[in-house]
Amino acid sequence: MQPRRVRKRRTRVFRFHLISSLPECRSGATVRFAGHRVKTNLRGRAHIKARLFKVGKRLAVARPAGCQAAATKVRVLRRARG
Repeated sequence: MQPRRVRKRRTRVFRFHLISSLPECRSGATVRFAGHRVKTNLRGRAHIKARLFKVGKRLAVARPAGCQAAATKVRVLRRARG
């Protein structure tokens, strides 16, 4: 997933890339992050546009049907001063 670190209150597009040797585990997986849900394409890629407000770590979870779930974290940083 990219980006791994973001500033709070900034809108960003988060890119997810699910990696698996089995094509059925990559395509059609549900990715949940920041109150949004999307499905991955045939290549295992998905995008979510989100704006995060609380400082700390946020969890993103991908659940392919019939395969093991995957998770990663995003760190939300304070706003830059200036």
